[in-house]
Amino acid sequence: MARDERIIIRLRADVKEEFQDMAEQMGMTISALGSYVIGKFVVDHKRNRELQEKMIMPAVNELVKMIADDMPNKLEFLKFIEELSGQMENKL
Repeated sequence: MARDERIIIRLRADVKEEFQDMAEQMGMTISALGSYVIGKFVVDHKRNRELQEKMIMPAVNELVKMIADDMPNKLEFLKFIEELSGQMENKL
């Protein structure tokens, strides 16, 4: 795959040494490993964002809708408990 863009990344010396060692162990140049790591991160980030948009956000929206739809029942129950509590207080 042709690479025609260049970026400059600054690393601490110890991190660069570790990264260089990793690249050598994988039979790659440090530049090729850097390209692979950044490319993988971009693809994974895009996939995660798409997953969130397609699956997680609709589930969250459905949960919010269920809670909102059920809220009148919860408020009615809360009023009942408050009334009951007030009646018990009056008896004590």
